Amino acid sequence: MYQEEMFQGLSSMEGHGGEHHHEFNQKEAIEYETAVFKFLKWGHLASFLVILFIFELKRRGYYIFGQGMQAIWVTVSLFMFSYVIYVVKMNYGSWNFDMNYVRAWLLIEVIYFFNWILSGIIFLIMGKVITLNPMSIDEDELENDNDVWNDRKTQDFMVHLKSEFFQFSYVCSLFIQTILIGFTNFYWIDIFGYRDWTPTLTLFLIMVTHRAYILVLLLWDYH
Repeated sequence: MYQEEMFQGLSSMEGHGGEHHHEFNQKEAIEYETAVFKFLKWGHLASFLVILFIFELKRRGYYIFGQGMQAIWVTVSLFMFSYVIYVVKMNYGSWNFDMNYVRAWLLIEVIYFFNWILSGIIFLIMGKVITLNPMSIDEDELENDNDVWNDRKTQDFMVHLKSEFFQFSYVCSLFIQTILIGFTNFYWIDIFGYRDWTPTLTLFLIMVTHRAYILVLLLWDYH
């Protein structure tokens, strides 16, 4: 119903001499979205390098500098993704009739961003409801290291589960993402193209099964 109303609106505009105006706006929109795509692509690369630098700072014992840079990096990343979400939300209505690889990639990025948040929420709920034990380090080691940011007084219960939180969120977000992209029509994902059973949905089913298996193993190890 929503798509039909949009199509009727576009047809009416073109019938009243607005065709050239619509094409001009569409061209501007595509150029703008391509610029956002490139900005986000290089932003991913910059984030990867910053993360490596933060790890190196902490490895050398500069915990305060590393934690400060991490706080700045997280803030900048959130602003970056918030802007991408805004662009997608404002322009998505016209994508139903003119999908391209850039727009598909931006939409997948936005969906994955919220899937990561959802995965983190699931892990936090599980951490409160059931007892989760860290696999990488025990409490005594956390208290005896030189990183003050690992002390219980500076953190909540998640201080013991940083690595586990990342592992679970990473796998769970990919698990949810695979289901949404492969088997649902969330945000009209079928505009990406037809999903045949062989090989498209078969591959998605294999990925879902594999990621579900990894999640079960992780939860077993945590518990």
